[in-house]
Amino acid sequence: MSQPPVDATITIVSFNTREKLADCLQSVFDTTPGLRLEVIVIDNGSRDGSVEMVRERFPQVTVIATGQNLGFGRAHNLGMRQAGGRYLIVLNPDTLLLERTIQRQLEFMDSAPDAGACGCTVLDATRAFAPSGHRDFTLLSLAANVFNLRAVLPRDEWLRRRAGRWLGRVHGAYHPHDAVRRVDWVDGACIVVRSEVYDKVGGFDEGIFLNAEDFDWCFRMRQAGWHIYHVPDVALVHLMHQSKEQVYVPSFVSSYQSFLYLFHKHKGRPAYLALKAVMVAGFSWRLLLATLRARLSPRDGASRNRDALAAALRMAATYDPARQASTSGW
Repeated sequence: MSQPPVDATITIVSFNTREKLADCLQSVFDTTPGLRLEVIVIDNGSRDGSVEMVRERFPQVTVIATGQNLGFGRAHNLGMRQAGGRYLIVLNPDTLLLERTIQRQLEFMDSAPDAGACGCTVLDATRAFAPSGHRDFTLLSLAANVFNLRAVLPRDEWLRRRAGRWLGRVHGAYHPHDAVRRVDWVDGACIVVRSEVYDKVGGFDEGIFLNAEDFDWCFRMRQAGWHIYHVPDVALVHLMHQSKEQVYVPSFVSSYQSFLYLFHKHKGRPAYLALKAVMVAGFSWRLLLATLRARLSPRDGASRNRDALAAALRMAATYDPARQASTSGW
């Protein structure tokens, strides 16, 4: 007798997030009654007992232990190649699923044959809105990011409704969370993807070590004729950057290197050079301010922030995707 089809395959990449990973997996099984799921954890060389914990506490989960840090996209691709579900779900290990988070997104995908992928509302640890459901990156939105202007934008829902169209030019996730809507890309903390889409466009670009893989994946889905949707009436909690905090400086640099790589890949060399100039100017200005601030008022994290900005400035000044085809690992 044949086995019933698997509703979805969930892939989770872990890197020294043992306790957060355990909470994430528990939330998966607690909130998905009735669903036939395949769960695959790809461990990127953790040294905190993550692999042993999963095998002991969640024997129904398949574990792929890479023994090294392959990066986000390459590791997820290992899991997706083994997937047998009708849908693929990319999930971060520092997320907590809430009631019907997965069911609602699968129901939406079943009802929308033009949907290549969807994502839900993302909440931070305080249950406040975090960016989810984005517009494409532009030179203006990335300039706002590089100069840290996005940090001063309010998260108020009233303002989202009335000024979202304008603010979306500098913050790609600034839109009302009041209805399902078509977006350009959804956050990699949780992406639900149709298996046929994966078969057609492939997985993540392995030239990107960390950050912006989700943007690139959704961009390629749209190029292939599929649409991306934000489904705001269900949510998950994203505790944010649990793995990245362990390697803050290289993670910070990798984010902006990925943007340069993707501008070169999708928008061409002139756009890449324009973004490069913006980054050199922005990081120079922020480094100057951070150095002055650290001298006037030393505080925890000040030197780390200064080191991250200095490393990002060096990267922006020297990195050329035409010569270095992929973003680097750690």
